[in-house]
Amino acid sequence: KLSYILGHMREIGEAAESLAKVQGGPVEVWRTRLVRTLFLGGARFSDAQSRGWFENTLGVTSTKYDFMVNRPFELALEKAVELLRKKKKKGVITLTDKTAESPRPQFEAIIVKPDINVGDNRRGEPVDAARSVAAILEKSFEWDVGIAEPSYLRTRSLDDMYSDLSRATMLFWEGGNPSVQEETSFNEVARSYLLDLFKKVFRARASGEGFPPSIMICLSHQLAAQALFDMVRGLGPVPASAPVSGDALAAWNEFLETGDRLARDMELDEHAGGRGREKETGVVRLVSFKVRIQVPEEVRNAHVVVARNFSGLVEDIIPTEPLDLAMLHGDVVLPAPALFTNWALHEVHCLKRRHRSLADWPALAGLPIGLEITSSTMKGDEVLTHVASTAVYYQTPEGYLSRDLTFQFHPELLDDGALTPALSGQEIVLSFENDGVKLLVGAVMAVKERNRILPVSG
Repeated sequence: KLSYILGHMREIGEAAESLAKVQGGPVEVWRTRLVRTLFLGGARFSDAQSRGWFENTLGVTSTKYDFMVNRPFELALEKAVELLRKKKKKGVITLTDKTAESPRPQFEAIIVKPDINVGDNRRGEPVDAARSVAAILEKSFEWDVGIAEPSYLRTRSLDDMYSDLSRATMLFWEGGNPSVQEETSFNEVARSYLLDLFKKVFRARASGEGFPPSIMICLSHQLAAQALFDMVRGLGPVPASAPVSGDALAAWNEFLETGDRLARDMELDEHAGGRGREKETGVVRLVSFKVRIQVPEEVRNAHVVVARNFSGLVEDIIPTEPLDLAMLHGDVVLPAPALFTNWALHEVHCLKRRHRSLADWPALAGLPIGLEITSSTMKGDEVLTHVASTAVYYQTPEGYLSRDLTFQFHPELLDDGALTPALSGQEIVLSFENDGVKLLVGAVMAVKERNRILPVSG
């Protein structure tokens, strides 16, 4: 393949000269990027980490299809040039009514801010973590980024905000100061609005509508857990009008009875989260999650099944060495409600596979298929946060697995936000050895990937 490409260096050189005139930069750089783009096109990678390494090393984006298959070289070269030709950069833009009315697509990423800032750093300074996310995305992927401030959310209905978010390739949900357990603590955007928006997004993702995937951080990690917990606790009897068969109805009623029993045994209330210990900062160890609390056997087993069936999708971005993490929020997601949520989602997924009439029931069409707790934080032998990160899994109609990722901590903040270049006006210099940058970029790559999965066992 490389020999074939190098045999057309005259044509590639002419295309490089054209790109240099329009885009700027040395002809040699464009010639190299064209060769690498053509060579990497259609390459298959074993995982997201491998893809990310090649793309970062070669400085080009891989494509799903090989431009040179079944087309003359001149047409393949045109495709490569089109891919490399930069559009007029928007950079980082705050969403307004004007941007909402612009034609699609609008942004590669939209960052949703439920609060003005995510808390104070160790120097007592408020930290706007969304600007750090935007800087990392802009520098790492050359993405155009839109930021939805709380003031913007307050002007948009749920349907309008849903439409805005659907314009992005990927969504990022930031943190904030409110406590999910205390409705009155939400001073900027109402808790009910945010929870309803999260539920609407989860349903769209689960229904296979092509809605963009999400990475949810801190407060949004907690809002996501609460929204999913509300969704499974809100499941009720099958209406008389629903076309559900007798066997399916009996299985569903048994599921509801089991869920009520488990909720009583686990002493669950309406909250998915609670107050954590003191805020975590400094060097901690991120480890794969293990169930370290007493839960019913079926709840424990459901998490083992989900983690086993979907293994290898998140583990490649969860390092086990000590990390410098910023945790600017006192609340955490509790492991018992999260494990119960996963049990319910997994059980519903299995019931839908066994009973076709349940799969056709619209009330169940908008549920993910699992919630894996992927990591905990530890210091020495002590668990600091049981639910440090999660993966929300969906299965597309084509049989692919997609997911959203959530983090209790802030991978986007450098040095606990004590110095965030995006805020201080300094030029941000990214190092892929930085703990937060490495984790966030890895998460983006993992969320972008879709993996075909085998049928999930019961």
